[in-house]
Amino acid sequence: MGSQSGKDSVERTSSSDTTITSRNDRALVPCEIIEDQSKDDAENEVKRTLTRIRTSVGDLDESHLIGRYKEISDIIDLISNKDIRFSQVISVWGMGGLGKTTLVNSVYQSPKLSDGFERRAFVTIMRPFNLADLLRSLIVQLQEEATKEELLKNSASKNGSLTMMGVEALTKQLKRLLEIKHCLIVLDDLSSIAEWDEIMQGFCWIGKTTRIIVTTRKEHIAHHCSGNDKTVRNLDVLKEEDALDLFSQKVFGKDTEFANKNPELVEEVNQILKKCGELPVVKAIDLVKKNPELVEETNKILKKCGGLPLAIVTIGGYLASRPKTRDEWRKLNENINAELEMNPQLGTIRTILEKSYDGLPYHLKSCFLYLSIFPEDHIISRRRLVCRWTAEGYSSERRGKSANEMAETYFTELKNRSLILPSQQSVHSRKSINSCKVHDLIRDIAISKSMEENLVFRLEEGCALSTHGTIRHLAICSNWKGDQS
Repeated sequence: MGSQSGKDSVERTSSSDTTITSRNDRALVPCEIIEDQSKDDAENEVKRTLTRIRTSVGDLDESHLIGRYKEISDIIDLISNKDIRFSQVISVWGMGGLGKTTLVNSVYQSPKLSDGFERRAFVTIMRPFNLADLLRSLIVQLQEEATKEELLKNSASKNGSLTMMGVEALTKQLKRLLEIKHCLIVLDDLSSIAEWDEIMQGFCWIGKTTRIIVTTRKEHIAHHCSGNDKTVRNLDVLKEEDALDLFSQKVFGKDTEFANKNPELVEEVNQILKKCGELPVVKAIDLVKKNPELVEETNKILKKCGGLPLAIVTIGGYLASRPKTRDEWRKLNENINAELEMNPQLGTIRTILEKSYDGLPYHLKSCFLYLSIFPEDHIISRRRLVCRWTAEGYSSERRGKSANEMAETYFTELKNRSLILPSQQSVHSRKSINSCKVHDLIRDIAISKSMEENLVFRLEEGCALSTHGTIRHLAICSNWKGDQS
């Protein structure tokens, strides 16, 4: 269970040890605590439980908050609002890789909230979900003091060892901690309504002074948790200028502000940028000042990242340690899909994004993979897509709904999971979205998986139809020059 506390913090020190640090900075290793207890059968259980408590995020890297300060301020205002008509639960949702955890951690650590809450807990929900482990993690963090003596006392009190307690006993102990204190609790990466409902069985008595922040990838979970649309926030991709600022800082470091020092470069930069596509001029000055030949390749990289902070930070960090030459960056761009899949330094991007695909039920996986037939950056009509799913057998009559109605439901479910994104053209529609698009990195996953499943085969440059077996859909790309074999 990932965890972080304002007064007491739990830090990852290795793959097998967890260090708990109290306010007086004494490091307490659970293994030492275990050794002080009697050598009975509970020892291994104590160790297993405490080592499930993990820090979800460490010290904040300020660069990772670029483009998020408005959202941070907004959530802090919601938390500080004492109007009881507002929900006690603030939900933040969006696709994987947007930086939901980083944003919420910044709110959690904000000095503006330091005086408002006496106790805090930050828990990342692990898989498989275990309510008892989650409650234990909350209790450990919500202790007023985490001295060695108190940890021992709480682990072997007259009510029984903390690690040996069942859900009912843990809930009672958590209630004692919460009911008389102002508490801030973060539940990070909630993946189902069932998980939330199970957690809230023990929180139904929670006081009005406690605030809970939830992060999730799914819109319907966010609304279910908050129960109030006013406290639901959808995190979007970064704006173009913020994406470039973040990328520049990761590649070149923070000392990249040359605009004020070299105003004479502005005209030169504008001329270069006209040839290279649209990069924000002010931030691009820094890039051009050091490496003008990299602007065009940067434009391609940022297009691929699509404003996704995870991708920008990961690729930027990788390029920071590589030669800053046009050939090096061009090589990355030309082989970006293979690099994201095979390069261990970049594999985090795909791993995190694939979690959204892996969590889909079978019928939604098929509908998602079908999206790989559309060209890159294609604006997909909602009506057309729903009709195609229905006509090609991806939906059928169920639960009294027609096949077309079920296809509409599938569209909404994929949107709620951020696997399809509203396009800029989709406004004022009766169903709120009349067209959609697919993020470049998500589309790459759809293409890869659809080929693995023999669902879609894409004929692109260098491909030969004769090299593939039976498939359901054939997509012929504009750059395919026919079988050359």
